[in-house]
This record gives sequence, structure tokens and C-alpha cells, in this order.
Amino acid sequence: MKNKLLTLIFFTITVHSCVDQGGSEVTYTMFNETDKTVKVLGFDKSVIGVNGLAEPITINPNSSFKVTRMTGFENTTIQRFYSIQGVDSVRIVFNNEKVLVLTLESTFSQGQTIFQGNNDYQHFITEQDYEDAEDCDGNCD
Repeated sequence: MKNKLLTLIFFTITVHSCVDQGGSEVTYTMFNETDKTVKVLGFDKSVIGVNGLAEPITINPNSSFKVTRMTGFENTTIQRFYSIQGVDSVRIVFNNEKVLVLTLESTFSQGQTIFQGNNDYQHFITEQDYEDAEDCDGNCD
């Protein structure tokens, strides 16, 4: 009887301690609604050097960029659009002519979705973004 009770307790503890490591996929989409080619550069200002720079995202005019992240054990969705975690500033370069610099702090009150995506995991780069960008004379990166 004691062995059966110990076996039952062991089985119960084992079953309750198992963690479902399965995940789901989340697709993040960034839309370029302009007639310019855009390059999006993401930075983590807390990391110095190459490790603080995400891979550039290039989006042709009137098209989109999609990336799928897995949720679950490793929780890679924290990267969202970018190849690194912790992106806190972004440069949107339009045809290597104009640049729009956004920081997480400066856009927080505006609900800027370029860092995390909206409720549908999307962000839209618009003509207004182009108008708000500053001339960079070909030195935009």
C-alpha cells in the first residue's frame, strides 16, 4: 500500500510539473505605404558595437516585410520586427535622401507601433513619415 501511495504521489507531481513547451507563431508585418524604398535600421542603445544593430530591413515601395516569431519557451517574440532584442531607436531611411529617427521614449505617448506592432502585429510607414523626415544628403545611416 505504501508503494502504491508513493507511486501515485510521484506520478501526480511529475504530471503537474510538466510544462507545455509548445508555442505558436506570430507574424509581424511592416508596410511601406510610400513610393520610396525604405530601409529600417533598429538599434539597442544599451549595447555598443555590431551587437546593438539589427539587420537592416529593406522594403520596396508599396510593399511589406513579414517576419514570423515563435512564442513559448524561448519567447523570441520579444524581437518583434528586428533580428535583435531590445530595439529602442529606429532610423527609417527613404531612398537614401531623408531619414526619420524615432526613439522609444519620444514616441511612447504617440502610440508608435514601429517597436512592438499594433494589436495585429503591424506597423505602417506612411507619406506623413516621409514628410516628417529630415534631409540627409545621402549620408542617412
